[in-house]
Amino acid sequence: ALSLEIAKYIPAEIISADSMQVYKGMDIGTAKINLEKQKSVKHHLIDVASIKEPFSAALYQKQARKAIEVVKKKNKLPIVVGGTGLYIRAAIYKLRFPEAPEEQTKKVRKYLEAELTEKGLAYLQEKLMEKDREAYESIDIDNSRRVVRALEVIEVTGKPYSGYRKDWDNLRLEYPAVLIGLTMPREMLYERINSRVDEMIEKGLLEETRRLVELGLKKALVAKQALGYKELIEFIDGKVSCEEAIEAIKKRTRHFAKRQLTWFKKDPNIKWYDIFETPLKTIANQTIHLLK
Repeated sequence: ALSLEIAKYIPAEIISADSMQVYKGMDIGTAKINLEKQKSVKHHLIDVASIKEPFSAALYQKQARKAIEVVKKKNKLPIVVGGTGLYIRAAIYKLRFPEAPEEQTKKVRKYLEAELTEKGLAYLQEKLMEKDREAYESIDIDNSRRVVRALEVIEVTGKPYSGYRKDWDNLRLEYPAVLIGLTMPREMLYERINSRVDEMIEKGLLEETRRLVELGLKKALVAKQALGYKELIEFIDGKVSCEEAIEAIKKRTRHFAKRQLTWFKKDPNIKWYDIFETPLKTIANQTIHLLK
């Protein structure tokens, strides 16, 4: 909403930094902006990948920076909006990612995904612990996507994944930028999260998940981990009741919001606003003033 408010006053285009909004068909669960609003202000990096494609932060960096340059050439303001902390850093900070031939990376990823299917996550966790204990201790090892990515980098580059992760804390800007963070009291945030999940279910999130399962969501290593979809797949598979799945979505989203805030609070460049204390229009005007 803030980005659209800013775009009322100055020529701008919006670049999404949401790791799941890149996927086609994942609309309700990722709270994708509707097409009407996308037409009023051009949006980039939404619906650019099939759910079957693993979309990484490194790939996002290339596409986001390309979009930023395109917007700048039009003499417009690129507004990066999100979402995914690493994607925002990848877009505007001097982050480096492992470089390797795409074909080699795909081959290694396919092999690791096959190992995951055949031997299970515990096998890959043990493999990571042997190859890079520091990475094993610092990443979310219960997230199969993260474990596969770490092993993929080690296999392709011959270097520890933990060495690249250290670079994620590099807070030197690639572009001159004004960073704005929006917050609210935690109790209100959690209430909003619970209400939003209920709204998504009412709008048809379960039906959307069923459609995506038919298109291969269960085999999509990255997309199937998305908030909401992962829990509803468990309901579709008969592992939990619908009520349990919905409660799990709310709980996981609250945990995600907490981690998200912790990540962004580490960045001293961000100017924070409580949206219950400062009207959106005021935040937009103050942001525009900082840009001048």
